[in-house]
Amino acid sequence: MTKPLSLSHYWLRDLIREHAQGKQQAMPLPEVARRMGTTTRKVQTLKQELLDVAGVVICSSTANPPGLFWPTSSEEIAPFRAQLASRAKSNLRAVASIDRKYPQLRAQSLRTPPLTVTPHGPAVVAQMAFDALEVA
Repeated sequence: MTKPLSLSHYWLRDLIREHAQGKQQAMPLPEVARRMGTTTRKVQTLKQELLDVAGVVICSSTANPPGLFWPTSSEEIAPFRAQLASRAKSNLRAVASIDRKYPQLRAQSLRTPPLTVTPHGPAVVAQMAFDALEVA
């Protein structure tokens, strides 16, 4: 079940879309938090939930100017996507390191037991009886 979006999610989306169009207009994270009356951590959480739940992309940049912005082209999204992919790979490497050191913590994959077919019905029973006959 996915978490429903709150008014804060829509407020963040609208604030960035209206006041931070494109990378050159990026709004610093503390400024976004101040305008929303919340913490920078909460803004980051809302931003991630917008992406996860609704596919709303609000980019962030540490380059000049640093901050959050509403992308105006795929060229503006590409570096943000690359940053997310790099972070994901790094996290997977960290998990692999932990798994090597603590194999007992490795997630157990559940496997479906093999299917067994129980014959039933008159045609199956007749075929089984026929197959059991020995040819003289």
